[in-house]
Amino acid sequence: MASADTVQQALDKLAETFQNEDKSDLAKLTRHVISLLKHEDTRAKGVEAVIQLQDQLHIARRLGNYIQEANLVEAIAGRMRTDDAYGLESSVPMVQAEQSDEMKALIKQMQTLGCIAGGILSWC
Repeated sequence: MASADTVQQALDKLAETFQNEDKSDLAKLTRHVISLLKHEDTRAKGVEAVIQLQDQLHIARRLGNYIQEANLVEAIAGRMRTDDAYGLESSVPMVQAEQSDEMKALIKQMQTLGCIAGGILSWC
């Protein structure tokens, strides 16, 4: 999924991928998410469905399947939980693997500094 995609485009692609790989349960859940998120009055149920999809993909990711898809849905679910305006027409959030080298270096530096500071007070 390109980060320029909308949430709906990304979810449509996921549903197609799941359908093509005979994962009809995941395809059906993904389409259900889309249908619920299309209407403002069912957004809360849509967010719950995104979380269910996230949980299903988390299991698949732990088994070594659908890693990118799980990361994408995790990013979408996280954004939807914190931003009521975030919806199907919003841009897909940047997933860790898509971040620039500059951003990755900054994150690593912050983790190192946090580890050093944390090491003084606790384990690291």
